[in-house]
Amino acid sequence: MRSGPSDQHGVSILSVFDDRSVRGVSQVTDGLADGDLTRTSVVVDHDEIGQMATSLNRGITRLRDDVVGLARNATGLRGAADQLNAVAGGVETAARDASSRAGTVAATADTVSSSLHVVSAGAEEMGSSIHEISRSTSEAAQVAAQAVHVAAQTNETVSRLGASSTEIATVVKVITQIAEQTNLLALNATIEAARAGESGKGFAVVASEVKDLAQETAKATEDIVHRVEAIQSDTSRAVEAIGEISGIIERINSIQLTIASSVEEQTATTQEMTRTLNTAAQGAGDIAVTITGVSDATRRTTDSIAETTKAAQLLAATSTELQTLVSRFRY
Repeated sequence: MRSGPSDQHGVSILSVFDDRSVRGVSQVTDGLADGDLTRTSVVVDHDEIGQMATSLNRGITRLRDDVVGLARNATGLRGAADQLNAVAGGVETAARDASSRAGTVAATADTVSSSLHVVSAGAEEMGSSIHEISRSTSEAAQVAAQAVHVAAQTNETVSRLGASSTEIATVVKVITQIAEQTNLLALNATIEAARAGESGKGFAVVASEVKDLAQETAKATEDIVHRVEAIQSDTSRAVEAIGEISGIIERINSIQLTIASSVEEQTATTQEMTRTLNTAAQGAGDIAVTITGVSDATRRTTDSIAETTKAAQLLAATSTELQTLVSRFRY
């Protein structure tokens, strides 16, 4: 028996209890003070000491289970903190890369938008030039049509000139015939004057003058014939030349009409291209604005990830402290 406190009669209080039960409880409480949760009391009797040992065993068992769960949770918490830290680091890196790329894309979109505006302005200028070309081509087509009309009128005038030359030639032939007959009559008059002798001398002089006049008329008529023939030849060549000119002008007119049609189509295409470029420029500008917003959001995400990383690091430190505390127990 262990000695213990005495009551007023001088008898030890613990003397009535089994010494083994007391020692078992004492060993468990000593181990508990040192953080040893592996010890349990051996219950010998079901007296007060036995009941206390049983309650102590239940308490140590619950405490050991709690410490085991706490240690398991601390380990899992540390692993989750490490994983969260790693994921946050990867997300932060990806967010920074995305922010950098978004900035690059935004700058590129701005450049594309500016280039499209420049191209659109150039297309508008080209459209204005094409419109001016179309207007000039239309005027040229009108001039060509007028030239064709004038050439046709000139051709008619020259044709009438040719007809008049033909009529002149006919008149000249009549005059030539009259001159020949006059010359023949003068010759006959000269013969008759010679037969008349002295009385026919005056008549012979007149006949001679008529003969000379008839010869001069014949020469003049012949000269007129040559000139009329030359006029007819020139008129024929002029008619042919005017015909060729008319054909050329008609071909020019046809080509100008084709050009005018092509220019109109090109004008429509240029206008459509200008509208498309303006729309594309507006779209590129919208993309730049959107990408800028994405870049800002990414930067904010990066800041949030940085805060998350700090929280993960703090959580890891807390789990380390918890593991340190749990390591003080044996269980």
